[in-house]
Amino acid sequence: MYILPDRARRERGAFSVVQLQWEILDPKTKQRVEDGLDFESATGFTEFPDGVPETDVEIQPKADLIPEFSETFIIRLYAVTGQ
Repeated sequence: MYILPDRARRERGAFSVVQLQWEILDPKTKQRVEDGLDFESATGFTEFPDGVPETDVEIQPKADLIPEFSETFIIRLYAVTGQ
């Protein structure tokens, strides 16, 4: 299994704990992809600990028998909580 890390960055300081949710969108339809088809999960959350300006958003591709040379997707960040 591979984990594809992508980085999320805070731009207004690194004070306090901040959480955000993410979802994977199909680039053609801009709709959320279905869980379990190309990715283990199409949604998740990540957290910025106090004092940390960047964090990973970890996407887990699902292993299948369909050869794909490249996969394009959009990661939408939303529902930010904290300060």
